[in-house]
Amino acid sequence: MRPATLLACAALIAGLAWLAQPGALVQIEARLGSHAESEAVQPGRAGAVDPTPYRDGIEAIEQVLYRDAPATWSDPETVSRTASALGERLYADLGPLRGRKALTDLVDFATSVDAQAESGFAAPELDAPRAAWEALRAEWFQSAPWFQRTTARLVAAQRPPAPVASLLDLHELWKWAGSIETLVDAGRVEMERPSELQIDDAEASPAERDRVERWQSFARDWDGRVQGLGATAPRRPMANGEPNLVFAHQALEQALQQLALATNAEGDAPVPTKAWRAQCLDAAATHVAAAREFLARAHTGASIAQTASVPAAVPPR
Repeated sequence: MRPATLLACAALIAGLAWLAQPGALVQIEARLGSHAESEAVQPGRAGAVDPTPYRDGIEAIEQVLYRDAPATWSDPETVSRTASALGERLYADLGPLRGRKALTDLVDFATSVDAQAESGFAAPELDAPRAAWEALRAEWFQSAPWFQRTTARLVAAQRPPAPVASLLDLHELWKWAGSIETLVDAGRVEMERPSELQIDDAEASPAERDRVERWQSFARDWDGRVQGLGATAPRRPMANGEPNLVFAHQALEQALQQLALATNAEGDAPVPTKAWRAQCLDAAATHVAAAREFLARAHTGASIAQTASVPAAVPPR
């Protein structure tokens, strides 16, 4: 028999003899287990965490995310705080190797949810946080029958009610629109009276000075009336209030801006042309008409989608 073969047989016999010793298999299992612990177990697979020890933290989060009511201002902070605490528990239980990733994921989730509360501009909503939580839960925890689920009924229950138009605000805006419209109609007559500068008027001639003085007198009176209407403006609706009232108020403010522009000539000319005056009045009338459309929708409870379809008035060029 060759020397190499003899050596191989000897090694095999020695190996079998070692396996026959008490505790040899236990040592092998310990070594394999140690090797497995040295590699990060992929979350969401066979190494997903049993959620039972963490049920209190999970249910505290889901008590908010799956509540049959719109979100409150304190909800983002509650979810954020509970998710951070859950991440710390996972880190402590899983150790630095696996726990660091779990802690990072839960803190990232907590931070994104808490950003809603910090913004302070829009009411919090639960759709996005709930979807993010379900993805995170599937990544780190084994499925459990007590996990909450998103349903169409839940989504509908959490949707905040549409803001209702205040009848007082509606009435005040209707009155303001009527006053602006009255001034527009008056302007169509009154702005025809002051004549334009004539091409054949000599510069600084008596005829030119007379036309400029008469226009300036009219413009001062007109601007005072426009400013007076602005001073009677109803209170501006809340930005998160009934959208039709918000848009109506904006349209009426734009109408006043066009009436103010009517006395401002283009360029260095001291007297605006009649075409410019008419253009400004037409634009103001268009804004008033748009405001009336918004107010009619607010009165009938039209949806936001319908409101968005109303065209905006085009200012003069």
